[in-house]
Amino acid sequence: MACAISSLRALSFLLTLSQSLSMNVIDSCWRPNPRWASDRQSFANCAIGFGRDAMGGRKDAIYVVTDPSDDPVDPKPGTLRYGATRRDPLWITFAEDMVIRLKKVLL
Repeated sequence: MACAISSLRALSFLLTLSQSLSMNVIDSCWRPNPRWASDRQSFANCAIGFGRDAMGGRKDAIYVVTDPSDDPVDPKPGTLRYGATRRDPLWITFAEDMVIRLKKVLL
């Protein structure tokens, strides 16, 4: 009986280990980085497919959305529309979970 229990424990351990090691390509790129939340621009190095060699995004500025309001005519700093209408490329992130109700299509 002891042999069967230890075999089950070993099998369970190996199954858990194999599941944690079998990540998809993108997860295996960013998960090993313990600073991923504060170093999101490194995600650009995880790209696959047609755009994998694109240089855009690797060193761009970060814009943080802090305000869920929307004014299509005169967007104020901190809103998604303000960040999305900047001319320079940006990484757009959100300060917290929020619901944004756009008054017009975001172009």
